[in-house]
Amino acid sequence: MNEVRELLIGFEFGRETSTICYYDRKSEEPVCVTTKVGTNLFDFPSILAYVPSKNEWHFGLEAEYFGKLPGGIMVSSVYDLAFHGGSIRVADREMESSDLLRVFFLESLKLLGVRNIVQSIAKIVVTTPEISPELVFGVRRAMSSIGLMAGQYSIQDHRESFYYYTYSQRPDLWTRSVVLFDFRKKSLSAYVLSEKKEMNPPEAVVRTAGSVRIPEGDEEKNRTLLDYAASVMKDNAFSGVLMTGDSFDPDVMRPACDDLSRERNRIYFEDDLFVKGACYASYEQAERHAFRGRVYMSESRVRMNIGMDMIIGVNTVPVPLIRAGSSWFEASESCEFILDDRDFLVFTLQEMGSAKRRNYRMDLPDLPKRPNRTTRIRLTLECLSPEVCEIRAEDLGFGDFYPGSHRIWKGSVSLLPEAAD
Repeated sequence: MNEVRELLIGFEFGRETSTICYYDRKSEEPVCVTTKVGTNLFDFPSILAYVPSKNEWHFGLEAEYFGKLPGGIMVSSVYDLAFHGGSIRVADREMESSDLLRVFFLESLKLLGVRNIVQSIAKIVVTTPEISPELVFGVRRAMSSIGLMAGQYSIQDHRESFYYYTYSQRPDLWTRSVVLFDFRKKSLSAYVLSEKKEMNPPEAVVRTAGSVRIPEGDEEKNRTLLDYAASVMKDNAFSGVLMTGDSFDPDVMRPACDDLSRERNRIYFEDDLFVKGACYASYEQAERHAFRGRVYMSESRVRMNIGMDMIIGVNTVPVPLIRAGSSWFEASESCEFILDDRDFLVFTLQEMGSAKRRNYRMDLPDLPKRPNRTTRIRLTLECLSPEVCEIRAEDLGFGDFYPGSHRIWKGSVSLLPEAAD
């Protein structure tokens, strides 16, 4: 593999196991990385082990071994600590969840066999079953401490990975709704992907169905799948049915799959679907950009555009800062501009799919008095949730002529759709 920032990586970070894959440009498909050369083992335990006598960290299968040796310390709660936040004592030091994530990612990514991870990765997308603010901030800190820039990594849940996987396949799979049945140990859950074509742009959404228990007998397993599928699929027309999960056995479930096929549904099985979906996301976000005709929406997406009217040349033009449809934890912007004879800022807010606009005024009290257009402002916007965006303005002055006070003003604007009325 070329080591000049061309690796596109999907990384599934699961509660029990994790998987890595990279995008192969020749085959135009994700390829899962084996945990051991010459095997078909792709998953590895989401655990770490520390050996104080050698100051060494180990992950996955090696962690299971070294953690059980005398003096070894097993850290088996990497995912839970990352999801809920907090710290744990390892040997003689207290380690935050982001510190453990940094070690886990660094050690795991060695499976790629490249000398310099930072220089090799164009984009890495981490996918997890669910997302929490603590997990987002932990991944951010971990990736930043590794040396990756903000544009080199992102995080998404399994629903979004399902979206990226589906729309990376042939169009006949997603001409109508698509359902994914996920077999995990003794439980079966479902994801339903549908598109709101009446919206502008069209919105793709994924809803989840409550899980059911998978019984022991083969006949009972098939009946459970058919009954569950009937309840999940009753309100939509489907062009594709996907199966995934470590407990799905194609031979055992063939009778149920044959019945579903007779309903004119195409049945596909894809092992490691979520990590491959994350890999497709890294390719789409970094290079391809073919999904721009539609937008993926979920409760973690911002539904409000934020912009400012700025003078560029001789014209006043709207400049977008936060775009609707972005993940709240990736919706941020920073810029600098010259203030035009005023001591306040005005932002425009517009809900996705609506022509209505409203203004948000942010005053800058005690801004130093200077001649017109001799005050430079550094502006930073960062979403704290899908509902709230924090705005930060800093006075930089105007070079040596008018030194900056570096005074900072903060504002908070609601992104709730009803606030735009």
